Amino acid sequence: MKCGDLVAFVKELYPRKKLSDCGIFRWKTGILVEKDEESKKAVVLCEGELITVPLEAMTIRSFKSLARDAQ
Repeated sequence: MKCGDLVAFVKELYPRKKLSDCGIFRWKTGILVEKDEESKKAVVLCEGELITVPLEAMTIRSFKSLARDAQ
């Protein structure tokens, strides 16, 4: 993945109080702005806001899959 790629990532809807708590998540689509391999985090632009996301909660998104989801 490189900056400018369209990515899908998991966004937590309700913040967990403890890491062991079960969270409620939703897949979102955004544009990768910055990626830091050392801290294993990325910054994604989604719906007008910059969101910090762990790299393991993110995948590259193709335009074909985006068009398929819109149908």
